[in-house]
Amino acid sequence: MQSELASLGGQLLEAVEASVRVVGEQLAEQSNEGDRIRQARQQFPDLQNQLQALEEQRSIDQATFSFLQSQLYQAQITRAAIGPYVEVIDPASGAIPIDPRGRMNVVLGALLGIILGVGAAFFLEYLDRTVRTS
Repeated sequence: MQSELASLGGQLLEAVEASVRVVGEQLAEQSNEGDRIRQARQQFPDLQNQLQALEEQRSIDQATFSFLQSQLYQAQITRAAIGPYVEVIDPASGAIPIDPRGRMNVVLGALLGIILGVGAAFFLEYLDRTVRTS
C-alpha cells in the first residue's frame, strides 16, 4: 500500500509540476501581451491628440462651408433682385402705322358686344316667370 501511495504521490507530484510549467508558460505569454499593450497605450495619447485636432479642424471647416454657402445664396438673391425683370430678345424694327380697318374692327366689336349684352338682358327678363304684382 505504501508503494502504491508513493507511486500515486509521485504521479501527483509530476502532474502538479506539469501544471506549474503550463501555468508558467501562460504567465509568460500574458506578460508579453501586457508589454505589447503597454507599448500600444503609449501611442494612444498621440493618436488621441491627433484625432481631437482633426475633429476641431473639421468643425471649423464645416462652419466655414456653411457661412460661405449662405453668402453664396445671399449673393444670388441680390443679383436676381438687381437684374432686370424683362429681357429683350428681339428689339422692335421701326414703327408700322395702324391699319384703318383695325380701328373699324375694334369699333364694330364694341358695338356688337353692347347689342348682344342688351339683347341677353331682355331675353333673361323675358324668361323670368316670377310674379311681381298682385
